[in-house]
Amino acid sequence: MRSQMVPLLCSMLVLTGCSRSNHVGAIVAAPANKQICINNLRVIEKAVLRFKIEHKKLDTDPVTLQDLSLYITNRMVCPSSGSLTMEDSYAVTDCQTLPTCISAGGGPSHGHVLK
Repeated sequence: MRSQMVPLLCSMLVLTGCSRSNHVGAIVAAPANKQICINNLRVIEKAVLRFKIEHKKLDTDPVTLQDLSLYITNRMVCPSSGSLTMEDSYAVTDCQTLPTCISAGGGPSHGHVLK
């Protein structure tokens, strides 16, 4: 009986250790995800500015993520969202309003905003 308990206890310790390290990893990843998202918002903001200048748009003229596709070459999503599309992570409205993170795991409530 005792010989059967030792492997069971060892496996319980290993599993407990793994779950703790994953939890710590998630805590460490949150600030990194926030910073990545904010950097993505900066790229989108600069793309809006280029779009505005090159197309001679006014501040109040609307802009879409599709309009910015020429200026954003890499697929960008909020890493906290689990989303595969930029449209599920970010929103733009016009040439004067800052882009916003709209992902469920990010967004303004989690500090994913440009200031």
